[in-house]
Amino acid sequence: MTIKSLPTSSALPVISNLTRNLTLKKTALTTEGTVRPYDKFNAEQDAEVLRNAMKGLGTDEDSIINVLAYRSNPQRHEIYTTYKTMFGKDLIEDLKGELSGGFLDTCKALLMQPAQYDAYLLRKAIKGLGTDEDVLIEILCTRSNAQITEIKRVYKEKFNKELEKDIIGDTSGHLKRLLVGLCQSNRSDSNEVDRNKAHQDAKAMYEAGEKKWGTDESRFNVILVSRSYPQLRATFEEYKKISKKDIEDALKSEMSGDLLRGFLTIVRCVKNKAGHFARQLQKTMKGLGTDDDTLVRIVVSRCEIDMVQIKEEFQKLTGQTLEQFVADDLSGDYRNIILSIINGGPPPETAAKSGKAFVEAVKNKTEEELDEEVKMESEDVQEDPTVKAAENFNAENDVEVLRKAMKGFGTDEKAIINVLGFRDNAQRLEIAKSFKTMVGKDLIDELKGELSGGLKKLCVGLCMSSPDFDAMNLNKAIKGLGTDEQVLVEVICTRSNEQIKAFKEAYKRLYNKELEADVAGDTSGNFKRLLVGLLQINRDESKEFDRNKAKQDAQALVDTGEKKWGTDESRFNVIFGI
Repeated sequence: MTIKSLPTSSALPVISNLTRNLTLKKTALTTEGTVRPYDKFNAEQDAEVLRNAMKGLGTDEDSIINVLAYRSNPQRHEIYTTYKTMFGKDLIEDLKGELSGGFLDTCKALLMQPAQYDAYLLRKAIKGLGTDEDVLIEILCTRSNAQITEIKRVYKEKFNKELEKDIIGDTSGHLKRLLVGLCQSNRSDSNEVDRNKAHQDAKAMYEAGEKKWGTDESRFNVILVSRSYPQLRATFEEYKKISKKDIEDALKSEMSGDLLRGFLTIVRCVKNKAGHFARQLQKTMKGLGTDDDTLVRIVVSRCEIDMVQIKEEFQKLTGQTLEQFVADDLSGDYRNIILSIINGGPPPETAAKSGKAFVEAVKNKTEEELDEEVKMESEDVQEDPTVKAAENFNAENDVEVLRKAMKGFGTDEKAIINVLGFRDNAQRLEIAKSFKTMVGKDLIDELKGELSGGLKKLCVGLCMSSPDFDAMNLNKAIKGLGTDEQVLVEVICTRSNEQIKAFKEAYKRLYNKELEADVAGDTSGNFKRLLVGLLQINRDESKEFDRNKAKQDAQALVDTGEKKWGTDESRFNVIFGI
């Protein structure tokens, strides 16, 4: 057997470089979006669902979310064109008439194709007083050659203007040169890495920056705008060897303002694009207020590309899931649609058929079959809650755990969650009572002083009885400027007679006011009549039903609604409200 001789020492650097070049010569990282094509997609059905969701009194926001958040971009675009064909109306314009705020912005963004959405954002950033440089940087510094070429084409088609000329007219100095350079779509797409070239570029940047009095930004421009991502990764490694500094730290010490943000965006995307967007998402929800424009922009533009990886990077960065951040920071339908997009998965199954499908199903059944279904639906359903009574419950032990969790410097939130999140309502009320006896303080007041944000609201709610919790939410919905009708509807329209009686008594005890009088004073018209009617606790809760009476009521609803010019809402009120 012949044994090959080992390489000489002079050959080792060559082999080392070759090995490193092969290591850097990687294929593109696998990324995954959370929003994927819907298997049972039917554009006509979806268009009809959206039309019905915006038809008549009120808007069915859940139906809108269940369509738009669970279809891929090509599918959403097909829904948009089908809607126009079927109803002769523009879907985005119809949504504008029904929705508002972040929820509307998200729906509009979802209905645009990627290049169209980017072009729209760039135009919005440029036109009018001032320029939103952050938007220009985010889009142009993170898109591929092919994406930038398509954005430029759509921009010209939609606005009859050249994107490059608009950027030149609205920016200046080195930032202008950076953005115009990116608009040329000249970045190398090669996966090959030239280690010698990387060393030369790293040396050129070092000599144009740290080694020089003043900085020659143009040299950075040429390299960061034109080199491929794999080549730049090698360059950053070489730079660290020469400078003993990370490229990000070097840029921060040499530059500032918009140009620094532009260069850092490129560098961070080269290193870890998902990590860059995770950092940007954290900024949108950090501190007071939410940067809704940036949040919507990132979530919509990345949800079909690399949102799975962004979520992973977000958790590494913050120690919390992106879903937790969104749930704490947003509210209402805006929160629901953003959560639906970042959670992904199949759309939720609807509990009942809707529209034509329901009508057809009823038409094809005999009265005997329908009666049998009603009987089954009237039977008591065995409830299966997620929070159940703890088996080895000891109120005094739990009080001690909570007291220690809020004692001294800092708060042990996990200990609080481990108690309040795993006891049923009766046990939590016993803990609150024992806390007052043992510690001499009100547990809810202590929690308010130690916690903040969504966790505080949740823990305070968990320590209240169900009637007190409902009463608190109703009072909050009524008092102050404006009324939160959604809360009034959710609480009053979904509770049993016994529950309504209990929260009316709690409202009187807590606020020394009559709930009915407050509701009557803060609402108007048929909506007021509906809520006041429900507060009378006159609903027949019998499990018996009269088919003839059902037919009479159904005919009355048709006669006062669809069959009549205008609608007699009072008849609906009488039937639905009692």
